[in-house]
Amino acid sequence: MTRGRAMLGVGTGALRADFTMIGLDPDEKRRMSEESLAAIMALLRAEGPVNMKTDWFELKDARLQIAPYTKPHLPVAVAGASSADGTPASGRYGIGLLSTGRYGDSMKETWSKVEEAASQHGGRADRADWRVTKFFHLAETRQQALDDCRELFPKFTGAGLMGVTPDGVIDDRMPELAVERGGAIIGTPEDAINDIERLLEDSGGFGGFLGAMFGIAHRNQMLHSYELFARYVAPYFQGQTQTMRANREWVVATGGGPGRTYVPAVGGATTNGA
Repeated sequence: MTRGRAMLGVGTGALRADFTMIGLDPDEKRRMSEESLAAIMALLRAEGPVNMKTDWFELKDARLQIAPYTKPHLPVAVAGASSADGTPASGRYGIGLLSTGRYGDSMKETWSKVEEAASQHGGRADRADWRVTKFFHLAETRQQALDDCRELFPKFTGAGLMGVTPDGVIDDRMPELAVERGGAIIGTPEDAINDIERLLEDSGGFGGFLGAMFGIAHRNQMLHSYELFARYVAPYFQGQTQTMRANREWVVATGGGPGRTYVPAVGGATTNGA
């Protein structure tokens, strides 16, 4: 239906309650997630009937009803989960990785483990398939962006993911603290560019940035933040602004080319002198 414009994201799940409510042991979620991912990848590759038996499901000569449009399968990314043997599932199965953007060497260590797992299991590790995610909210000024988040931040149940937890004391400063602790990008488009540049440097490079933005600002503010990201941040990393900037600087410096000088004229017209 999408002619290849689809992706599958998988993960073990952040909430223990999700497992408890369906009668499963939360301590088994890593093993069960890895077993299910092994089955899913075998089915997606459609190399033949899949036979697999675990203590909670069994496949007998199983095939997908329809093979994936994209070969060998649609893009798959796993949210930082490890396989049962402790190796990153992305490296083990040769699929994309989705991880939280953090400063320091931890991201380089993460990718080293992915490459090691890929080597051990005959998979592949391509940084282009690595997506880094971080909460963000943008506005025309840094103060406006912080103020946009101030009301809803203490009510957001995922605030802990940004390194802050409401306690009745720091509630009014939660946006500032989230930025200081590296848990969120809250500021101007230029702030976002600088932060992502730092993530690229600290990690050694990744293929995509996934901005998380929900629950910390009102809808109209959130949509405006997306607009600012689309107008100023994304084009910068897609290489669309460098040419524009270089061309403008060249025109200003040379007046349009060697031997020609830009001279403002009276009455709003311009003249060119040799």
